[in-house]
Amino acid sequence: MEMGKVQIELKRTDIEAAKAKIEQARADSWSLCCSRSSPEAIKYFVHVAMALITIAFSIAMIITLPDGSDKTVYWSSLSATLGWIMPSPSLTNKEKFES
Repeated sequence: MEMGKVQIELKRTDIEAAKAKIEQARADSWSLCCSRSSPEAIKYFVHVAMALITIAFSIAMIITLPDGSDKTVYWSSLSATLGWIMPSPSLTNKEKFES
């Protein structure tokens, strides 16, 4: 009889540990549109979407404004956004030296 209590107690501790893991996983993820994702993924997609909106708006304004208009704000926005997206150039290839 004593052996059965020990096994039940071990199973309860396993269940408690599993519940703690599930709660931690819920705390580490965000729920959005009926799905769970990591906060980093959601932030990444929001950044990309905002960058694409900024690029599209800047290009549309550059194209649609008359030729005498001041377009420097739109060129600056376009340049800054593309500079943020594109990786910075380097003279060495890190992959060659790492292996």
